[in-house]
Amino acid sequence: MYLFGFGLFPPPFGPASSVSLGGQSALSVTLLNNVGLGTLEGELLQVPNGTPGESVNIAVSDSLGAGTLSSGYELLYVAYNHSASGILQLIFDGLRNRLYALKATEVDVLDAATRLWQSPLVFPAAAKYRGLPARWH
Repeated sequence: MYLFGFGLFPPPFGPASSVSLGGQSALSVTLLNNVGLGTLEGELLQVPNGTPGESVNIAVSDSLGAGTLSSGYELLYVAYNHSASGILQLIFDGLRNRLYALKATEVDVLDAATRLWQSPLVFPAAAKYRGLPARWH
């Protein structure tokens, strides 16, 4: 996560600021380039684990003071990236907990609970198109 503001960089001869999210210290804090005195400053943070969907406070403190942004960050559910190509459309079936990925020749099926691809649904051989009946012209 990126955090921007003023006073994030350590004061001369002072310790670096500390950042916490929801009362837990950020796991890693990397200072981004400081453009100059009085300019916007930035930090790159590794967010600690928390409860998905929970809004947490962001607290920053150093030897010059402290500040808190109430409900400044919302913890999100973990997303999984599954490699797939040629997908035309996605449909999620909440009842069966399956994600269906429509392709040109089949429908791939992902089990959302196990995050494993199941056997694809293969379309039958293409029927020869003969055109519309004369009465539909």
